[in-house]
Amino acid sequence: MTKKSINRIRVVLAEKDRANKWLAKQVKVTPVTVSKWCSNTRQPSLNTLVEIAKALVVDIRDLLNPTLGYSHSNPATRSHLNPASHSHLNPATCSHPNPANRSYPNPAS
Repeated sequence: MTKKSINRIRVVLAEKDRANKWLAKQVKVTPVTVSKWCSNTRQPSLNTLVEIAKALVVDIRDLLNPTLGYSHSNPATRSHLNPASHSHLNPATCSHPNPANRSYPNPAS
């Protein structure tokens, strides 16, 4: 059975033309730790992943491999990069009721 890579840190470092040693310095860990992340033998904590994303100036999701049919190489599945695909987040076009305007029965009555 082949081991599934959880993170894409090695790929993003290559895309950004950055070295493991550079990332280690940015997030204050040893180069050995970064090497383990890059080979997916160890995973960074979520807090560290946020720091890695900031250092590399990428969305944190770009540092992780998909779990459900999402492809980093297919722009059609990269909807998180296209705000227009998130009309449900725009109050003007959202069909969901506004939770702030909901009225709830008074339990005292």
